[in-house]
Amino acid sequence: MGEVASTDYHLSFMGAFLNKALIFNRFLTESQMSKLNIFFEKIKQAPDPLTREEFIEETENYIKKENLFIYLYHPMKNRVFHPMIRDIQFESFGYVDFRRIWVKH
Repeated sequence: MGEVASTDYHLSFMGAFLNKALIFNRFLTESQMSKLNIFFEKIKQAPDPLTREEFIEETENYIKKENLFIYLYHPMKNRVFHPMIRDIQFESFGYVDFRRIWVKH
């Protein structure tokens, strides 16, 4: 739907599957969720972000291999800002956080 759940990618990844209100959780069987929970536990226990990324990739490979979800299309959104605007940061829903930008003179 074009929204980002959180600025923390790792937390968002797990939250998407563990939140019972979201569509991912409703279409998975108990055995599939049990297997995914093993992956999520690895992600939670990872000592650094790089290791978490590897476990997330391992989880995605399992999802693809078992055809739990079919990945179709994910648009990459680009926004162009004037070059004088510096240090652009985004809020959790992907909007620009105007409190943190500055303009170079």
